[in-house]
Amino acid sequence: MSWMDEFGKEFAVPDAAIAEAGLIDQSWHNDISPSFAYPNDDEAKLSLWVDHPDPEQRETGPQGKRFMVCQYYPDSTEPMRQMDTDDLQEALKKMAEWRRETDNKRRFMFILPCNCEQCTDLPDLTADGRLILWDRQEKAKVFEVANAYANAICLEHRDHGMPFTELEKWFNGLSDESLVSEGMTATKPEFKLEGSAQ
Repeated sequence: MSWMDEFGKEFAVPDAAIAEAGLIDQSWHNDISPSFAYPNDDEAKLSLWVDHPDPEQRETGPQGKRFMVCQYYPDSTEPMRQMDTDDLQEALKKMAEWRRETDNKRRFMFILPCNCEQCTDLPDLTADGRLILWDRQEKAKVFEVANAYANAICLEHRDHGMPFTELEKWFNGLSDESLVSEGMTATKPEFKLEGSAQ
């Protein structure tokens, strides 16, 4: 369902600019307003909320801002930080900034061109089509998927999402105790996400 189906055209969401920023509609009528997020955003947990254009119709009243960016604690609906503004571009810029910060905290990352742009410490090993999960802390390869199978592991499964994003999320969700029990090193503070189990 779209924001228009869930809330009506009177919300006049500037969806072209939002889509251009790479966000997808996740609006639901039981929420207070239309909302948008990055696809497959299991780590950053960011949402853009778009309130009514008429301040008198807003959930927070006439003093409330139209756009709210929230980043939530893992496995929680409680925001660990939020920003309110009437400027859409300011809101989108803040979302991108917080996403980069979160990406830079991930210890385990797949070596992909988009990740290499964000995290310059990742080695550029993408030329031959292999899909490699990299331990940024230890500067070591965790595993690789051969070229012939790399595209398949990126396919979305109707019940399980995309396997490669789930694997990355799983490794980053391991506690220090679990890592050490398997002979790996504990995660250093610079790679720990706030509010994580590590």
